[in-house]
Amino acid sequence: MTEDLLEDLKSDWQRQEIQLDQLRRGLGRSRRRTRWVIFVEAALTVIGIVTGLGYAVLAWKRRDVLLALSALALLVVCPAFSLEFYRLRRRSLDWSDQSPEGTLHYALQRLRVMRKILRLQSWSSLALLLLVGIMWAAVWMGWISRKYPSWILWILTAAWVAAGIATLLWAQWRLRRNDLEYRNCESLLSTFANAAENGSVPGG
Repeated sequence: MTEDLLEDLKSDWQRQEIQLDQLRRGLGRSRRRTRWVIFVEAALTVIGIVTGLGYAVLAWKRRDVLLALSALALLVVCPAFSLEFYRLRRRSLDWSDQSPEGTLHYALQRLRVMRKILRLQSWSSLALLLLVGIMWAAVWMGWISRKYPSWILWILTAAWVAAGIATLLWAQWRLRRNDLEYRNCESLLSTFANAAENGSVPGG
């Protein structure tokens, strides 16, 4: 669902030529994508946990703080975020009422869920940046093994910081757009309610 779609539907409503087929198709595609995203995230979480266990074993054997930090991220931080992402995405699949009004309520529900997901993505980005800070604190305190050349640490830092900042900026940009779509959808639902009261809403 896009802002342009909502604006088009709003114009249709004002002309009393309401057509929800396009919105329903868009929401249907979004639901199918959500199912795939849930599957992919679950698979990546399993891979991350297995990798984290490997890092944990190596960290224990080698007394390696860098590996221990990686294991901590993969075994504690990532699964916690993944579980919350799964819980939110599952909520966005509940579309029991496909009437015109039910479709609009479902669209609002998906936008509310997306708002929470985007905020959670912002927090996950901050967690990644915090991990970089912890790593360099460990380097400063002499806890990182000397077998890691400084250039490797700087490459890791650049990659993690770039990923964290890029995700944070994207989430903030998408959050503003999501809120705009939410306001437009609320306005559309209000227009529908007024038209229904006046008995001017065609069958959906």
